[in-house]
Amino acid sequence: NVDTNGTNTQGTGAQSGGTVTATGSTSVAGVRVFKSYPTVAAQTSGMSSTLIAQSGIDLYRFSVKANSGDIALNELTVNIATSSVSTTNGTTTVSNLDIYAFTDSNFSFPVAGYTSGKIYDGSGGAMNGDHVAALTSVLTIPSGDTYYFKVVGDITQVAGTTGSAGTVTTKLVGDSAYPVIATLLSQYVTGLGNFIWSPVSTTTAATTNLDWTNAYSVSGLPSGGTNSFTLTK
Repeated sequence: NVDTNGTNTQGTGAQSGGTVTATGSTSVAGVRVFKSYPTVAAQTSGMSSTLIAQSGIDLYRFSVKANSGDIALNELTVNIATSSVSTTNGTTTVSNLDIYAFTDSNFSFPVAGYTSGKIYDGSGGAMNGDHVAALTSVLTIPSGDTYYFKVVGDITQVAGTTGSAGTVTTKLVGDSAYPVIATLLSQYVTGLGNFIWSPVSTTTAATTNLDWTNAYSVSGLPSGGTNSFTLTK
Protein backbone atom coordinates (compact mmCIF):
# COMPACT_ATOMS: atom_id res chain seq x y z
CA ASN A 1 0.00 0.00 0.00
CA VAL A 2 1.34 3.45 -0.98
CA ASP A 3 -0.16 6.49 0.75
CA THR A 4 0.95 9.94 -0.43
CA ASN A 5 -1.43 11.99 1.74
CA GLY A 6 0.05 14.54 4.13
CA THR A 7 3.20 16.64 4.04
CA ASN A 8 5.73 13.78 3.90
CA THR A 9 5.59 13.57 0.12
CA GLN A 10 6.52 16.89 -1.47
CA GLY A 11 8.28 18.34 -4.46
CA THR A 12 10.09 21.70 -4.71
CA GLY A 13 10.46 23.57 -7.99
CA ALA A 14 14.10 24.04 -9.05
CA GLN A 15 13.46 27.57 -10.34
CA SER A 16 10.29 28.72 -8.60
CA GLY A 17 11.15 27.36 -5.19
CA GLY A 18 7.48 26.53 -4.72
CA THR A 19 6.48 23.44 -2.80
CA VAL A 20 3.79 21.03 -4.02
CA THR A 21 2.35 18.45 -1.65
CA ALA A 22 1.26 15.15 -3.25
CA THR A 23 -2.16 13.68 -2.52
CA GLY A 24 -3.82 10.34 -3.16
CA SER A 25 -3.18 6.70 -2.37
CA THR A 26 -3.04 3.37 -4.13
CA SER A 27 -2.82 -0.33 -3.37
CA VAL A 28 -0.88 -2.96 -5.35
CA ALA A 29 -0.49 -6.71 -5.03
CA GLY A 30 3.29 -6.40 -4.75
CA VAL A 31 6.12 -7.88 -6.79
CA ARG A 32 7.96 -11.18 -6.44
CA VAL A 33 11.43 -11.54 -7.91
CA PHE A 34 12.90 -14.98 -8.65
CA LYS A 35 16.48 -15.97 -9.41
CA SER A 36 15.23 -17.85 -12.50
CA TYR A 37 11.90 -18.77 -14.04
CA PRO A 38 10.28 -21.33 -16.37
CA THR A 39 8.30 -20.87 -19.57
CA VAL A 40 5.87 -23.54 -20.73
CA ALA A 41 4.66 -24.35 -24.26
CA ALA A 42 2.41 -27.00 -25.79
CA GLN A 43 4.26 -29.20 -28.29
CA THR A 44 1.33 -31.00 -29.90
CA SER A 45 2.13 -30.08 -33.50
CA GLY A 46 2.67 -33.27 -35.46
CA MET A 47 0.91 -35.52 -32.96
CA SER A 48 -1.63 -37.94 -34.34
CA SER A 49 -5.18 -37.02 -33.30
CA THR A 50 -6.50 -40.51 -34.01
CA LEU A 51 -7.68 -42.33 -30.91
CA ILE A 52 -6.34 -45.89 -30.77
CA ALA A 53 -7.42 -48.26 -28.03
CA GLN A 54 -4.11 -49.70 -26.86
CA SER A 55 -1.38 -49.15 -24.26
CA GLY A 56 1.35 -46.53 -24.44
CA ILE A 57 -0.55 -43.88 -26.41
CA ASP A 58 0.81 -40.32 -26.48
CA LEU A 59 -1.89 -38.11 -24.95
CA TYR A 60 -0.04 -34.79 -24.74
CA ARG A 61 3.34 -33.12 -25.31
CA PHE A 62 4.77 -29.93 -23.84
CA SER A 63 8.07 -28.21 -23.10
CA VAL A 64 9.58 -26.29 -20.18
CA LYS A 65 12.48 -23.86 -20.61
CA ALA A 66 14.75 -22.62 -17.80
CA ASN A 67 15.41 -18.88 -18.07
CA SER A 68 18.13 -16.84 -16.31
CA GLY A 69 19.31 -19.85 -14.31
CA ASP A 70 18.47 -23.46 -13.47
CA ILE A 71 14.90 -24.33 -12.51
CA ALA A 72 13.56 -27.47 -10.86
CA LEU A 73 10.24 -29.31 -11.17
CA ASN A 74 8.68 -31.67 -8.68
CA GLU A 75 4.96 -31.80 -9.47
CA LEU A 76 2.67 -31.39 -12.48
CA THR A 77 -1.09 -31.65 -12.85
CA VAL A 78 -2.57 -33.19 -15.97
CA ASN A 79 -6.24 -32.82 -16.83
CA ILE A 80 -7.85 -35.66 -18.78
CA ALA A 81 -11.41 -35.49 -20.09
CA THR A 82 -12.92 -38.56 -21.72
CA SER A 83 -16.16 -38.61 -23.69
CA SER A 84 -19.36 -39.44 -21.84
CA VAL A 85 -20.62 -43.00 -21.62
CA SER A 86 -22.92 -43.72 -24.53
CA THR A 87 -25.22 -46.66 -25.16
CA THR A 88 -24.47 -46.46 -28.88
CA ASN A 89 -20.77 -45.46 -28.82
CA GLY A 90 -19.69 -47.30 -25.68
CA THR A 91 -17.07 -46.11 -23.16
CA THR A 92 -13.57 -44.68 -23.45
CA THR A 93 -11.20 -44.81 -20.46
CA VAL A 94 -7.58 -43.83 -19.76
CA SER A 95 -5.40 -45.60 -17.19
CA ASN A 96 -1.73 -46.03 -16.21
CA LEU A 97 -0.67 -42.43 -16.84
CA ASP A 98 3.09 -41.93 -17.26
CA ILE A 99 5.20 -38.83 -17.99
CA TYR A 100 8.54 -38.93 -19.81
CA ALA A 101 11.13 -36.15 -20.20
CA PHE A 102 13.60 -35.62 -23.03
CA THR A 103 16.40 -33.19 -23.83
CA ASP A 104 15.47 -32.81 -27.51
CA SER A 105 12.38 -31.74 -29.47
CA ASN A 106 12.27 -35.08 -31.29
CA PHE A 107 11.65 -36.86 -27.98
CA SER A 108 14.61 -39.15 -28.72
CA PHE A 109 17.05 -38.53 -25.85
CA PRO A 110 15.63 -39.24 -22.36
CA VAL A 111 16.83 -37.11 -19.45
CA ALA A 112 19.49 -38.73 -17.30
CA GLY A 113 18.74 -40.21 -13.89
CA TYR A 114 15.44 -41.86 -14.81
CA THR A 115 14.57 -45.16 -16.46
CA SER A 116 13.95 -44.29 -20.13
CA GLY A 117 13.25 -40.73 -19.00
CA LYS A 118 10.14 -41.74 -17.01
CA ILE A 119 9.78 -39.00 -14.40
CA TYR A 120 6.34 -40.13 -13.24
CA ASP A 121 4.79 -43.58 -13.02
CA GLY A 122 1.05 -43.36 -12.57
CA SER A 123 0.03 -46.98 -12.65
CA GLY A 124 -3.63 -47.20 -11.72
CA GLY A 125 -7.23 -47.39 -12.79
CA ALA A 126 -9.39 -45.14 -14.94
CA MET A 127 -8.47 -41.45 -14.85
CA ASN A 128 -10.73 -38.48 -15.56
CA GLY A 129 -10.31 -34.87 -14.42
CA ASP A 130 -7.21 -33.40 -12.74
CA HIS A 131 -4.45 -35.90 -12.03
CA VAL A 132 -1.61 -34.84 -9.72
CA ALA A 133 1.76 -36.18 -10.84
CA ALA A 134 4.43 -35.90 -8.15
CA LEU A 135 7.73 -36.74 -9.85
CA THR A 136 9.79 -39.71 -8.69
CA SER A 137 12.57 -37.22 -7.86
CA VAL A 138 13.30 -33.53 -8.42
CA LEU A 139 14.04 -32.76 -12.08
CA THR A 140 16.50 -29.90 -12.68
CA ILE A 141 16.52 -28.13 -16.05
CA PRO A 142 19.83 -26.32 -16.72
CA SER A 143 19.80 -22.61 -17.46
CA GLY A 144 18.92 -21.88 -21.08
CA ASP A 145 17.87 -25.46 -21.82
CA THR A 146 14.44 -26.66 -22.88
CA TYR A 147 13.19 -30.08 -21.82
CA TYR A 148 10.41 -31.83 -23.69
CA PHE A 149 7.74 -33.94 -22.03
CA LYS A 150 5.14 -36.42 -23.18
CA VAL A 151 2.15 -37.73 -21.28
CA VAL A 152 1.41 -41.35 -22.08
CA GLY A 153 -1.52 -43.54 -21.11
CA ASP A 154 -3.39 -46.75 -21.85
CA ILE A 155 -6.68 -46.26 -23.70
CA THR A 156 -9.47 -48.80 -23.46
CA GLN A 157 -12.77 -48.76 -25.34
CA VAL A 158 -15.83 -50.90 -24.77
CA ALA A 159 -18.18 -50.96 -27.76
CA GLY A 160 -21.77 -49.78 -27.66
CA THR A 161 -24.63 -50.94 -29.84
CA THR A 162 -23.12 -49.32 -32.97
CA GLY A 163 -19.43 -49.83 -32.17
CA SER A 164 -16.69 -47.84 -30.41
CA ALA A 165 -16.37 -44.06 -30.67
CA GLY A 166 -15.09 -41.43 -28.26
CA THR A 167 -12.56 -38.74 -27.39
CA VAL A 168 -9.72 -38.11 -24.94
CA THR A 169 -8.75 -34.47 -24.29
CA THR A 170 -5.59 -33.62 -22.34
CA LYS A 171 -3.89 -30.47 -21.07
CA LEU A 172 -1.52 -29.21 -18.38
CA VAL A 173 -3.16 -27.32 -15.48
CA GLY A 174 -1.97 -23.93 -14.14
CA ASP A 175 -2.62 -21.92 -10.97
CA SER A 176 -4.80 -18.85 -10.36
CA ALA A 177 -2.88 -17.42 -7.38
CA TYR A 178 0.34 -17.77 -5.43
CA PRO A 179 0.32 -20.36 -2.62
CA VAL A 180 -1.37 -19.28 0.61
CA ILE A 181 1.48 -19.83 3.06
CA ALA A 182 3.00 -17.97 6.01
CA THR A 183 6.10 -17.02 3.99
CA LEU A 184 6.66 -15.99 0.37
CA LEU A 185 8.11 -19.39 -0.53
CA SER A 186 8.03 -22.82 1.06
CA GLN A 187 9.50 -26.28 1.20
CA TYR A 188 7.92 -28.60 -1.34
CA VAL A 189 4.46 -29.80 -0.38
CA THR A 190 1.80 -30.98 -2.79
CA GLY A 191 -0.64 -28.28 -1.66
CA LEU A 192 1.45 -25.47 -3.16
CA GLY A 193 -0.37 -25.78 -6.48
CA ASN A 194 -0.82 -27.61 -9.75
CA PHE A 195 2.64 -26.96 -11.21
CA ILE A 196 5.28 -26.82 -8.50
CA TRP A 197 8.73 -25.49 -9.37
CA SER A 198 11.81 -23.94 -7.80
CA PRO A 199 14.23 -21.25 -9.02
CA VAL A 200 17.07 -23.28 -7.44
CA SER A 201 18.10 -20.47 -5.11
CA THR A 202 20.95 -22.59 -3.70
CA THR A 203 23.51 -24.72 -5.50
CA THR A 204 21.32 -27.83 -5.62
CA ALA A 205 17.56 -28.29 -5.88
CA ALA A 206 16.00 -30.11 -2.92
CA THR A 207 12.45 -30.49 -1.65
CA THR A 208 13.56 -29.13 1.75
CA ASN A 209 14.75 -25.81 0.29
CA LEU A 210 12.53 -22.82 1.09
CA ASP A 211 12.15 -21.77 -2.55
CA TRP A 212 9.22 -23.72 -4.01
CA THR A 213 6.23 -22.02 -5.61
CA ASN A 214 3.52 -22.69 -8.20
CA ALA A 215 2.56 -21.78 -11.77
CA TYR A 216 0.92 -18.44 -11.03
CA SER A 217 2.20 -15.92 -13.62
CA VAL A 218 4.34 -18.56 -15.37
CA SER A 219 4.41 -17.70 -19.07
CA GLY A 220 2.60 -20.26 -21.22
CA LEU A 221 0.69 -21.84 -18.34
CA PRO A 222 -2.39 -19.75 -17.49
CA SER A 223 -4.76 -20.72 -14.70
CA GLY A 224 -7.09 -22.38 -17.22
CA GLY A 225 -4.25 -24.56 -18.45
CA THR A 226 -2.36 -24.98 -21.70
CA ASN A 227 -4.11 -25.44 -25.02
CA SER A 228 -5.67 -28.91 -24.95
CA PHE A 229 -5.19 -31.73 -27.43
CA THR A 230 -7.91 -34.20 -28.38
CA LEU A 231 -7.73 -37.76 -29.66
CA THR A 232 -10.85 -38.82 -31.56
CA LYS A 233 -12.33 -42.00 -32.95
